[in-house]
Amino acid sequence: MTETLNYALLGTLFCGAPVALMVLAWCLRRRQPRLAGAGFAAGALTIWLAATPAVASLWIGQIEQLVPALPAGADLSAAQGIVVLSAGRALNTPEYGAPQPDRVSFARMRYAAQLARRSGLPVVPTGGGRTELGAPVGELVGRSFRQDFGIEVAAVEGAARDTRENALLTRALQPQWTTVVVVTSAFHMPRSVRAFEAAGFRVIAAPTDYRAEPVSGLFAWVPNHRALLTTQLAFQETLARVLKLV
Repeated sequence: MTETLNYALLGTLFCGAPVALMVLAWCLRRRQPRLAGAGFAAGALTIWLAATPAVASLWIGQIEQLVPALPAGADLSAAQGIVVLSAGRALNTPEYGAPQPDRVSFARMRYAAQLARRSGLPVVPTGGGRTELGAPVGELVGRSFRQDFGIEVAAVEGAARDTRENALLTRALQPQWTTVVVVTSAFHMPRSVRAFEAAGFRVIAAPTDYRAEPVSGLFAWVPNHRALLTTQLAFQETLARVLKLV
């Protein structure tokens, strides 16, 4: 199975395990009422904690700190190019009349554009995505670089299905590059560094799109859907690194 499928299965596990526990507890409520009560409470508590900003920011923040942020004004002269890992497509974009890079891709692009203007390094977006949805995400990102940031990309890698292929296919596309600036979301950077180093690159990590937020007071423990999605990302990234899905 590809990294992408395994990663999706981890998301299913995150969503399904507490719910399955609660369903099992409900089924056992007559035969084992105490056990059922404990199981139902454990499932509900897990969902509640996962949806709190305190838990979400603490967990994702630990992952984001594994690779430090690139200092402002950092010397990038050792690199031959900037590789931008795309995320996904935004399909519901009637105002543009065509699919666009999604919000996560755009956050990565914005930082990559800033680094490109400062350093003069060429930019290569990488990412394929589901072919039945249209043009590869890498092509959408390359087009947006030109239209939205006025930056001509050096090349586009549009076949990669996961982080490992992002690295390997970029290596095949630019075999002369030895050191690259890798731009991706901070939570995704630890696995990205490992993948690009395994492909033979020296990596200057440029994480962006940080998800951890300052939390304090009672509202840090009030559940919301945004925190739940952040916790899911943290869960998936943690297990993906442990299982070495790259």
